[in-house]
This record gives sequence, C-alpha cells and structure tokens, in this order.
Amino acid sequence: TLNGDPPSVPNLRVTGITSSSVSLHWNSPSSAASPVIQYEIQYGTDDGDKRQLHIPATKEAVTLTELRSGTRYNFRMAAFNLYGRGDFSHDMPAVTHLSDGGSFPSLVDEEMPFYYRTYFVVPVVASFTVIITAIVIAWACLKRATIMQSTPLVSQYARTSYVPTMDPRHSQTMEEAYDIPWNSPATRNSMRKEGSYTRLKSNSRQRNVV
Repeated sequence: TLNGDPPSVPNLRVTGITSSSVSLHWNSPSSAASPVIQYEIQYGTDDGDKRQLHIPATKEAVTLTELRSGTRYNFRMAAFNLYGRGDFSHDMPAVTHLSDGGSFPSLVDEEMPFYYRTYFVVPVVASFTVIITAIVIAWACLKRATIMQSTPLVSQYARTSYVPTMDPRHSQTMEEAYDIPWNSPATRNSMRKEGSYTRLKSNSRQRNVV
C-alpha cells in the first residue's frame, strides 16, 4: 500500500466559447511527493447529459467539441497521481453561443444564482400562469352573474312602475251611460244637462208625445 496524498485541486478556467465548443485551461497542482499522471474532466448540462474525459498530464488546455448551441454546461476537473485522484474543482459554468452568431452571457467567475436555473424558473412561471388564468376566469364568471341578476330587476321595475293613463273611476261603458230609462219621472229632471245626449233624447220624446 502506497502512503501519500493525492494531488490538490487544479485551477480550472474557461478561455473560449463558440456555438459548439468550449476551451478550458488549468494550472498543474504542485505535488512534491508524486507528480500528476493524468486529469479527469467531467462536464454536462442541467438536464442530465453528463460526460467525462481523461487528459494526459503533459497538457494544460483542451477544447471540448460537439456541444449543443445555446446550452449551459458545467465543467469540473480533478488530478491523479500515484496515490489516487484528488478532489474535484467547483463547477465552472459556461453557455455556448447561439448558432446564428448570438450568445448568452457566460458565467465564468462565479456560480449562476439558483433563481436563474431551469428547475426554479419553470415552476415559478407555471405557477404565475395558473394564478393569472384563475383570476381572469373568476372575474368573467362574476361579471356574467352580475349581468344576469341585474336584467330581471330592470324588467320587473318596468312592469311595476307602469301607471295607467285612464282613471277607472271616471270611465263608463256604453251600458252604464245609456241604461237609464227616458220616461222615468224620478230621474228625468236630474238627467237634463246642457249639451248632454240624455237631454236630447228627452226632448225628442216630448215632441213625439205632443
């Protein structure tokens, strides 16, 4: 069994980005006990596409190709010596350029905040969409119910507020107006009014009797 420490963490950094590749550079960790014999690079996307690559100790740079355009990748690196593999470096994020020449901002100096990550943004946007949709539907239903309730009230008010133009107490039918006997002595004098049809009928009857 070998007694010794594995190498320290390499100092990894991103030096170039295109739509399908990312270039990495690192400094070899110093180890007096045992020199580095190889490096291991692990990289992948947030949706689970993970890869790994072994690099000879003689190299201090590499370009990873066949990457997806407009995609965020995380890179980390560890060194090996005779005593084993050392610790991995922190994830180094980088976003490949769009195929049309545009690019997303590349986070090289610091880790991307959690509120920019897909697993956080997508649920938040979906929740806001559901809430706004529910509010709009509730408002539309309330508006419709208000309109349906107000329409019968207007019709009922129109029916109850109608006032007939003729007072039934002053109206007379034909039977009531001409049902008085012309030859009745008790009512003949009281029914004689100037210009009335009753008096005309009474005068006509008197002339016929004479």
